[in-house]
Amino acid sequence: MSNIIFYTFLDSFLGTIGLASSSSGVVYVDMGIKKRAFLCKLKQKFPTCKLIKSEKKNSKAICELNSYLKGNMKSFESKLDLKGPPKSCRAGPPKSRRAGTPFQIKVWNCLRKIPYGKMYSYKFIACKIATCSHSRAVGNAVAKNPVAIFIPCHRVINSNGDLGNYGPGKNFKKMLLKIEKAI
Repeated sequence: MSNIIFYTFLDSFLGTIGLASSSSGVVYVDMGIKKRAFLCKLKQKFPTCKLIKSEKKNSKAICELNSYLKGNMKSFESKLDLKGPPKSCRAGPPKSRRAGTPFQIKVWNCLRKIPYGKMYSYKFIACKIATCSHSRAVGNAVAKNPVAIFIPCHRVINSNGDLGNYGPGKNFKKMLLKIEKAI
């Protein structure tokens, strides 16, 4: 079971959201993506894993996403698997099973503590976990978040109040923040 990645899609007002999980939890989320492009990304991230489409294996996460997008859910209970691809899914020499560096995981854990409907700056996050001069490093870690929405990277903005960038696009970030009534 550890060499299987289960994926499914949610069609929403944001467009298609692709979601993938291992037997341990959600491993990858992408928004506004074509289904074929999502599958290509999964094959790159998990080159030797078997990809199986399964709404059943992802039902809790999809239910939570639906509820969140309707403005009815403020925090997620789905398990996340931030350990990265199982050894059996990696091509090449053995590496750490971690999806991110220790610094990235520290940033992602901090993002999970940002309250629903609130926005923190990259600098604020940097000051909380390292030193205030690490804003750029925090921005890079935020950009590498593999499970957008579940780890609310959309709640991080520039110090000047500008929304900043967002992987799927600024409009997605704006829509997510409007759901939360943060803007």
